[in-house]
Amino acid sequence: MIISADPETQEALANVVRSLDVRREQVLVEAIIVEVSDSLARELGLQYVASGASGESAMPFLSSSYGGSAPNLLALTGATLLQGDDENDDAIAELRRAAINSLIGSSGLLLGGGGQNDDGSIFGVLLNALAEDRESNVLSTPSILTLDNEQASILVGQQIPITTGEAVGDNLENQFRTIERADVGVQLEVRPQISEGGAIRLELRQEVSSIFGQVAEDSTDLITNRREIRTVVQVDAGEIVVLGGLIQDDIQRTDAGIPGLRRLPIAGRLFRSEGTSRRRTNLMVFLRPTIVNTSDQARDITRRQYNSILGSELDPVVVEQLRREMERENTYVAPEPQPLPEAR
Repeated sequence: MIISADPETQEALANVVRSLDVRREQVLVEAIIVEVSDSLARELGLQYVASGASGESAMPFLSSSYGGSAPNLLALTGATLLQGDDENDDAIAELRRAAINSLIGSSGLLLGGGGQNDDGSIFGVLLNALAEDRESNVLSTPSILTLDNEQASILVGQQIPITTGEAVGDNLENQFRTIERADVGVQLEVRPQISEGGAIRLELRQEVSSIFGQVAEDSTDLITNRREIRTVVQVDAGEIVVLGGLIQDDIQRTDAGIPGLRRLPIAGRLFRSEGTSRRRTNLMVFLRPTIVNTSDQARDITRRQYNSILGSELDPVVVEQLRREMERENTYVAPEPQPLPEAR
């Protein structure tokens, strides 16, 4: 830089250069994401079927079946008792497929029995009892280092295909489908701004997403869970702040049965099916920003992360390579900064 001016202007510009030519501060943003979820399911139902003799002109028939119960006793009875012939083979095959799918979709305890008497009368009873508890704990600890007033982002996850459009021409020709890739996982976007006194202003977006499952068993469309926080906070360096929490409690109860009979004391249990499901989700996000303004602080942070990696279950070859890289001496020596010439 060559400055041609009077001595006073040169001195003023030199002071400006000295104040600008300083090491920029960095900010290490560490996040802790804790998600605790548990689900509870209870189901108890009784189904039965009975019919009169097959030789009667008006055969009596009695059955109880509930939409929320699996398997379906009527489908099982028909698939077991009906015999195939040339005219009804397709219908019987479809009935047997429905019975198999009903059995596959069942869970819990299945207890029952049935049969056919010599006169052709049919009887059957089925008890379904289910108790299920599921718990899951998800802990993510993303961290990112960036310069002051510079936006940074980190993504740990997957890209999944999501259908956005579908078209079929005449006679099922010229079929095509458009697919969009969506990010699923843990995302952290942040822009830190260091204020006077060590306070840090954070513009951030935190997202946690996951795949819930298919929309239907025969569908390729997916359902995704998404939890997102967009906010601007101010926190002192080294302090921990909670960004937000989400507590969701979803309770669903089903009570199906025969009108009138299901309300009878004690005996009403024989004429109804009850089910309860509960899902609770608790999500908390904690954040801690740290100012890094010297090379020693950056080295300490690197050493801390390095020691945590050594304590994890990694391949010994990878650990040894990391050890050699960290312990290798740095032969590069930064040149001493030259002072600015005095204004004359």
